[in-house]
Parts: sequence; C-alpha cells; structure tokens
Amino acid sequence: MSTTTNLPYHLPSKDFSTENKLTSQPSQKTILDLLNTKCSTSLHYLKQVHAVALRTGISRPLCSGCLENNEPCKAIWCYYKMTVAHARPNKFTYPTLLKACTVAEAAEEGSQAHAHVIKQGLSGDVHIRSAGIQMYGSFGEVEGARRMLDEDGNSDVICFNAMIDGYLKCGEVEAAKELFWSMEDKNVGSWNVMVSGMAKCGKIEEARELFNEMKEKNEISWSAMIDGYIKGGYYKEALVVFNMMQREKIRPRKFVLSSVLAACANVGALDQGRWIHAYVNKNSTSFDAVLGTALVDMYTKCGRLDMAWGVFEKMEKKEVFTWNAMICGLALHGRAEDAIELFFKMQNQNFRPNGITLLGVLSACAHSGMVDEGLNILNCMEEVYGIEPGMEHYGCVVDLLGRAGLLGEAEEVIYSMPMEPSAAVWGAL
Repeated sequence: MSTTTNLPYHLPSKDFSTENKLTSQPSQKTILDLLNTKCSTSLHYLKQVHAVALRTGISRPLCSGCLENNEPCKAIWCYYKMTVAHARPNKFTYPTLLKACTVAEAAEEGSQAHAHVIKQGLSGDVHIRSAGIQMYGSFGEVEGARRMLDEDGNSDVICFNAMIDGYLKCGEVEAAKELFWSMEDKNVGSWNVMVSGMAKCGKIEEARELFNEMKEKNEISWSAMIDGYIKGGYYKEALVVFNMMQREKIRPRKFVLSSVLAACANVGALDQGRWIHAYVNKNSTSFDAVLGTALVDMYTKCGRLDMAWGVFEKMEKKEVFTWNAMICGLALHGRAEDAIELFFKMQNQNFRPNGITLLGVLSACAHSGMVDEGLNILNCMEEVYGIEPGMEHYGCVVDLLGRAGLLGEAEEVIYSMPMEPSAAVWGAL
C-alpha cells in the first residue's frame, strides 16, 4: 500500500463563503462522503465536521465504514485527516484503526497508531489492547504483542486469546500452549483459538485432544476441527466430526458446508454431498459463489456431471473459480469440446481466465487428443492472457503430446521449458 506517513501538515483549502460554514449537524453519510474526498475542503470547515463527529460519536463509524467496505487504507487515511484537523480521537477510534492497519498490512502506520494510543493515555483499554495484540501478531512481532499483553497486568481473556492466536500464527506452539494452560479464566473462544491454531500448525492430534476436552462447544468449535482435518487431508475424519455435529443439532453455516463438500469430493462421498445439497434447499440457504462452486466440484469429482451442470446453470452469481470448477469437471470426464466451449463463454461474459482455467482447458485437450488446440493455448498464454506458463501447464502439454505418440515433440517442449523439469513432467512422457 502507499504509505500514509508523509501526509501533508496542511490540507489544501478552497475559498469558502459564509454559506459553506457548518450551520447544522451533518449526517454520518455526509461526514463520510466529505472525508472520502481528496481534501478539497477548507481546514476550518473540516475541523468543524470532526468536532461534530466526535461530539456525536460518529468518529468510530467513519473509520469502521471504510473498513467494512474493504477499504482499510481509507480508514487509516481518515484517521490521519482527523489528526491533521486537530480533532481528538477517543477510545472507540483506535480498535478500528488498529484493525485497519492489520488488514492493510501497514506495520509502520500500526506502530504509529500504538504510539498515539500511549500518548492519549488509552493503553489500558482492553478493546484497544486486544486489537493491538492481534495487529502485532499478524505482523509476526510477537514480542511487541506480548509487551502489550503484560503492560499493566489488567488484560482480559480476549487479550489472552489474541496473544495465543498470534503465537500460533507465528508457529510458536510451545509459547501458545504455555500461555493457554496458565490462564485461570478460559472461555470457549480460548479453546477455539487453540484447536484452530494447533490444526493449522500441523498438530492435528493435539487439536483433536483439545477439542475432546472442551466442556462447551459452539459452532466455531466444530468448524475449526472440521476445517483443520480437511486442510490436513483427513477427509474421512472431517466427515465423522460433521456427523457428530449433526447429532448435537448444531446448525452449520455456509462456510462449514463448503468445507464438508470439499471432503465429500475427495473421498467420493456422493450421498453425504447430496444430503448437504438437500439441506441447503430445505433451509432456503442462498447459493453464493463459494457454496455453489463447492457443490459443482463435489458432483464432478463424484461422477455426477449432470448434477454439477444443474447447480452451475442455476447459480446467479459466479466467480472465476466457479467457471474453473465446471471447466475442470468437464475435462475430467473427457468432455473437451464442452470445456473449450465453456472457456470461450466465460470470456464472453467478461470473466478473465487465470492459470487454473488454462490448466483445465489443457487437461481437456490432453484427455481428448486435441493436439493443435492445446499447443495454441500454451503458445498464447502469456501474450493473450498475461499468464506465464508454469510447470503444470508444460506437464499437461507433454502429456498431450505423449498420448498422441509425438514423443519427439514432447521432448522438445521439455527442453524448451524456462525452468528445470520436474519428475512429474518427465513421467508424463
């Protein structure tokens, strides 16, 4: 991101007449619109706006509104506008600001924000502290996070949870375990952080032991364990936990269903996948791009191309990864012409193919012996689509030529590769 540390000390001003002065309290939307402009407003007028924002409690929504719109840099810029206008932030401003620095990966700005917190005498606020610990943890600065945790001994369970999460994100498993077991007051969030973090660190058995020890579980607990199993490749175990979740009558949300569908796809559990599809329809859960794509992928990998196509056609919102799932599914089943037709249809609907899309099309060509088409796609990848062919793309073309009996041409492709061929590429001959 572009840094905000070199902000001008004086905002450019315009000639404002008396009618431009703040004569009534502006709405939150008006203030947000003003702050999102390029600072063309006079400094005096902006100060008045900030004064109203602080007096009416709008200062926090100004920054959080930017953050909710996935514009963390604007949230940081909004804060700097406040400081330039000498509007004093309050304790509600900083949690959002620190989170914005976290999302924007703005380490320098985050450190400056922390310094402002100390200067304002707000470092004792637990909401600010937990946000700061999360921020430092996301930057890999666990020592800075730990200093905030231990600052005055008044950190609450949320702060401890944030510190444990920071340790685990940085791979410091033993430090996380030590802090967790030292906590006198653990909540369900504490256990959830440990289960999720241990699984992500590859400690799946320890994660399951912690999960089993939990006296109280919520939906996040179950989701963390299922997701941990799936990301570790333990698909059958993930389905077992999901079935346990159903017996406990915990209603799964869409992201859990998407994860379980991925497990179904990898073990060929068609019946379980169809149950989830029926569950979604029964509970009127909307098919967003992620859930719909998971269904398409599951059906194609379980051999039900017809049902995959039915879901794909009914999806109102598609993303590039949705098209990829359907194209790769068609390729998997030898429907090369259909895959290529869908590839062109995707572009006609203004979706830009990525490396996975082209890999799917090359795979379709390989399975159907479409040599010319495959070579054309490889040769135009960089020029037409701006994608540099990777090892897997070359591997597909070598496989294509090998299947067609063109071993000499396949060797030429291998020797022309800009990277060292892998064993898999040689094995495709």
